Formats: sequence, C-alpha cells, structure tokens
Amino acid sequence: MNTVLSSEQNLEQLAADINREHRAAESAARSAIEHALAAGRLLVEAKGQVGHGGWLEWLKENTEVSPRQSQRYMKLANNWPAIEGKYDAASHLTIDGALRLLDGKPGKTRRAGIYELPFGFTWNREGDHIEIHTPSGVVKFSLTGATFPDGMTREEWENVGYVLANFGKALLTQLFIAA
Repeated sequence: MNTVLSSEQNLEQLAADINREHRAAESAARSAIEHALAAGRLLVEAKGQVGHGGWLEWLKENTEVSPRQSQRYMKLANNWPAIEGKYDAASHLTIDGALRLLDGKPGKTRRAGIYELPFGFTWNREGDHIEIHTPSGVVKFSLTGATFPDGMTREEWENVGYVLANFGKALLTQLFIAA
C-alpha cells in the first residue's frame, strides 16, 4: 500500500532528494577531475622512467589508456597550477573544460553557431552582439554596451565574470569580425 504524504511533506522529501542528488553530482564531477589529474601525474612519472623511444609501446602494453587520452591527462597534470589558479570552483570543472582553459578557447560547437562555455553556459554571435545564455536569461554584449537579464543570481554574476575574464578576448574578437 502506498502512503500518500501531504503536499508539504512531499516538497520536503523532494527538497531532500534534490539536495542529495545535487551533492552526488558535484562529488562525481570533482571525482572525475581528481582521478584524471592523478592519472596524469602517474603517466608523467611513468613516461619519465620509460625513457626516450619506448613510451607508446609501454603505454599500449601496460595500460588501458590511449595515447591521445594519456596526452590529455598529462597536460592536466603538467599544467594544474594554471588551471587551479583560473578556476576556484572545481566542482563544475570538467576534464574538457580544464583543457579548454589551458588552450584559451571558449568551447567547442554544441550545434551550428552555438558554443559551449563553463557552467553550462553557451554563447553565440547574433548580428552586432554576442549572447551568453545563462539559466536566468541572455546576457548581450555589443561594441557599445551590455544588457543583463533580471534575476541573475550572485553565482551567475560571478560565473559571467569568470567567462569574461578567461574568454572575453575570444568573444570580443567575434564582435570585431562581425563589425
């Protein structure tokens, strides 16, 4: 027999379940980047011990890691201070996002003309302005100014600031190309 809870109890349980799943998602994201970093550090150490000319063969015979993936992991390990210095909320940082930070790229194409940014944001060029899509709405930047949606949270403001600090040059270049 199913017990029917009052609406308030249902909402309380929903909130608890939402918070539990949110914590698990953040933990999984942190765990992925931590494991990639640890694998990168181990790969750097192994490569140093294998010596010149034998690395790819050793990698193939002894690990499940492809040469390309090993390069990505080692790039994270070798450049972690630069990543860590640019990004203080590692719970939102993906492996691809960390590598994009190192490359100074605003993200790959999600679909035609729409590009990924950290925090689940996307951006696109729309005529004479750049649009950054956030959960609260669209932030528009043009050569003459910017508009922001009402109701942006503090976290969104901080995240938009982070995006501009790290990808602003690439985004503004798109405006000048369009002008």
